[in-house]
Amino acid sequence: MKRNTFLKLFAATVFIEASFFITAIVSTNAAINTMLDWMISCCRFVFQNHRIPLTFFIFSFLILIVRTLFVGRTLRILRRTHKLISSLRFRVVEWNNPIIDKFSNSKRVPVDVVYTTEPYALAYGLFRPRILLSHSLIEIMDERELLAILEHEYYHCTQKDPIKILFAYGASCSLFFLPVIKHLRDRYFLEKELDADQYAIQSIGEKALASGLYKLLQFNFEKLPNTATVGLNNSIDARIEAIVNGNSAKEKISTKAWILSFANLTVITVLIAALLTSLSHVQV
Repeated sequence: MKRNTFLKLFAATVFIEASFFITAIVSTNAAINTMLDWMISCCRFVFQNHRIPLTFFIFSFLILIVRTLFVGRTLRILRRTHKLISSLRFRVVEWNNPIIDKFSNSKRVPVDVVYTTEPYALAYGLFRPRILLSHSLIEIMDERELLAILEHEYYHCTQKDPIKILFAYGASCSLFFLPVIKHLRDRYFLEKELDADQYAIQSIGEKALASGLYKLLQFNFEKLPNTATVGLNNSIDARIEAIVNGNSAKEKISTKAWILSFANLTVITVLIAALLTSLSHVQV
């Protein structure tokens, strides 16, 4: 089943920010009657130095806040990702493995092997994603389990999941006052893992992936900071349950999250409307 949670997240973010922008335009005194009047007034402002209505500045400020939070969160995630990958790059080792070499050549995706005590795999890189494996993971997996893991990470690379994760983190931070956005983000993170699992199952088989995931359950992983990477050890319990039950467990968005989101949006709208009403005759 093709999932569309990321599209919902993207559409919600764009819709809210576009609403702010449109409201900023419509609420200007120059656009009370028609958009044509607004365009004429803007032209007069450019060429005759007319003043801009205060309402335009208010909504522009709101847009600026949302956009600043988005950019700030995105840059923070990028810095964490760069720091994590840089630390791992120092541990890259030459690992001659015919399975990995054959997979990398056939799929045309680079596979890096690093020396760490924890077994894990991840996909990273925004525009040209690549796969990173730890040597300890390679040692505990048999041939088919390793192929299943590689296929799982390869799916993330083909779907450009790292850059989508980056957007999801930025959107959930910039629209922090809407809890439903965070729930959509978490649902998307789980669904992308389940979709990658299904791709690996179709390529290698259910048994190989399930046994590989079960081996990873024996280890206690340190919680990594939020980064634009897609790790194999994310939501292992939910993924194994989905394989065993034969269905995809979809994380439900609680009624409380919807109510809080609607209430917060209503409060913000009322406050802005009250402010604009009190300043309707004021210009800067």
